[in-house]
Amino acid sequence: MKNKKTMSINRHRITRQQHGFTVIELLVVIAIIGLLSTLAVVSLSGARVKARDAKRMADLSTIRKAIEVYIQYNEVPPALPATWAELGDDDHLGPFLGSGVPLDPDNGTDGVFVYCVNPVNNNYLLATALSENIDIPEDIDGAVASVVGVDHYTAMTECCSSNDKTVIFVDCNDSNNGDIAIANSPSFYYRSVFCIGKKKYQ
Repeated sequence: MKNKKTMSINRHRITRQQHGFTVIELLVVIAIIGLLSTLAVVSLSGARVKARDAKRMADLSTIRKAIEVYIQYNEVPPALPATWAELGDDDHLGPFLGSGVPLDPDNGTDGVFVYCVNPVNNNYLLATALSENIDIPEDIDGAVASVVGVDHYTAMTECCSSNDKTVIFVDCNDSNNGDIAIANSPSFYYRSVFCIGKKKYQ
């Protein structure tokens, strides 16, 4: 009697094992996997954007520290270089940076660094356009002039960019209200623009 009961249980197990999944069950599993994959990709993409912006701001802060040390030795900020790479040479920031002047993570395509200096009052500015729409506390806000010069941008007189194109103007506003205009190159309008320097430029 015990053997018959055991055989009946085993037969029942075999029947369930051979049954497998229905088409609906497989479709539900596939849909869940697809949804989880999409969420993972979106989350990863957002993390990459945040990481690039964090690197941009950290790199500009590094350049600013080098400029401040340069000023301690020379009493004025570095003169405007002919190229961005020249900003990192021995006559400029090279001795204080060590490994060359940083570039934007998406240099020239979806990002750019800008260095402006006014040789009259020795004010200077560093700027970059961020990918995220954020409000940046304690950075410089407002418009600054460029080497080209536009009447209502009235603080800076000379700028250079990390893609070595002419800077038309820089507007250091946050929350997608800032602009960096570059001649003959992608410009960065309606972005959050991170700006730091010697003082506020109004």
